[in-house]
Amino acid sequence: MFSTLSHIVSSLSWLPSATFMFACAPQYFLLSLAWRVISLPLPTRTYERGDEMLYTLYQSMVIFFFENMSSVEFVFYGDELPEKGENVIYMANHQCTVDWLIVDSLAIRQGCIGIIRYILKDSLKFIPLYGFYFEQHGCIYVKRRATKDQVNMIRSLDKIRNNKTPVWMTVFPEGTRYDITKPQLLEKRQQYARDQGLPVLCQLLTPKTKAMQACFKSLAGHYNAVYDVTIAYSSKKGTWKREAAPSMTEFLAGRCKTVHIHVKRFGCDEIPNDALEQDQWVHERFRENDKLLSEFYSPGQIQAFGDGRHRPVPSSLTWSSFLFFALSFIPLLGTGPGRMVYVGTTVLGGIGSCLFMMLR
Repeated sequence: MFSTLSHIVSSLSWLPSATFMFACAPQYFLLSLAWRVISLPLPTRTYERGDEMLYTLYQSMVIFFFENMSSVEFVFYGDELPEKGENVIYMANHQCTVDWLIVDSLAIRQGCIGIIRYILKDSLKFIPLYGFYFEQHGCIYVKRRATKDQVNMIRSLDKIRNNKTPVWMTVFPEGTRYDITKPQLLEKRQQYARDQGLPVLCQLLTPKTKAMQACFKSLAGHYNAVYDVTIAYSSKKGTWKREAAPSMTEFLAGRCKTVHIHVKRFGCDEIPNDALEQDQWVHERFRENDKLLSEFYSPGQIQAFGDGRHRPVPSSLTWSSFLFFALSFIPLLGTGPGRMVYVGTTVLGGIGSCLFMMLR
């Protein structure tokens, strides 16, 4: 009886953190909308700077829960990144929703969390409040095999370059999450690789290169480096055998004890200029990373990633963000008019943002 109750309590330990983070969405949406209106007569870059400060505020609060308040250990391997922030094309393997937080974890340590932008699948634009905001922040929504979206993606990337907007442009070339519980997806990609004469992978899905090609082309002369990131999550059972990657709730509940993050930095001068050679470069990187993961998950190969570095994020970078949002609930939920604004933003803002993204 006691063990069952203990398991239930442990399983629900993620609930307060998750509730707080999502409950902050309405006030963040209001802040971003207000800044958008205030900055209309101002230069574009002025709006972007303010937006990047707001994004830093919100994502630092998220990191507060996922790093400072959780029992998860983050271990970094590979290249040491420059202390001074730079414009980056961030390329990583994709297994679960937590992968998005790994970008935050790297960027906050480089002082670049506010300039993260993503290439996202089109369906995510219908997430209430968030979907609308991400587009305002400079994220790019794309459909698979949609020629029109390719044109829109290039136009959006060109805008970033022309405006000299600082950026960590984040791309997950696999396009779909690698799920060890769904071997049919891996088998389908492996057959495609054989048919196309590409490397056949076991720990990763064969990458799709259109988004990377668009970034190489449109951000040429603007980006400084490509960060090739390989993520491995520790087993929830305490072994080194590969298991299904953790969900957000499992991560917050401490079911995943360690995240292993391997980073390889390539300067822009190391990236080929020819489109075909760029394709080959991406496939070669995935072949190398597939080999790296195969070694990592092999018995007795704990050091496959190399020597790990433990760099806890200082709570001074995240505590103030948590405190800001915690205090923001006082006028919003502690007064009648505040509650009306909060509920109205949640309901009407959620519906309105979805309709806007649907009709545009």
